[in-house]
Amino acid sequence: AGESFDLTDAAVAIARHLQRVLLLSRETPFSALLREYERHHALTGQTVAITQTIAGESNEAPIIGRCEGLDSIGRLVVRTPAGRRAIFAGHVEMMPRAGQ
Repeated sequence: AGESFDLTDAAVAIARHLQRVLLLSRETPFSALLREYERHHALTGQTVAITQTIAGESNEAPIIGRCEGLDSIGRLVVRTPAGRRAIFAGHVEMMPRAGQ
């Protein structure tokens, strides 16, 4: 942003915002919170690689595809050459765009 920020002030502001969101989550349906989250979701439209692990071990090749956002229960939706996948958990990395 081209500005300097005091880290303590920034941490306090983030903590206050998180507190408001957590309090709001008690009164707001999950679907409404999910829609709000989607407005700020940085992965939508990006190519991602997801590594899924079980007990700390990766058992499969990474899932690579274009992120389509979140489904109705909050899973990450990825369009792969094999079709649409809903990912419950894993390590997600954004892939560099061509020419970067």
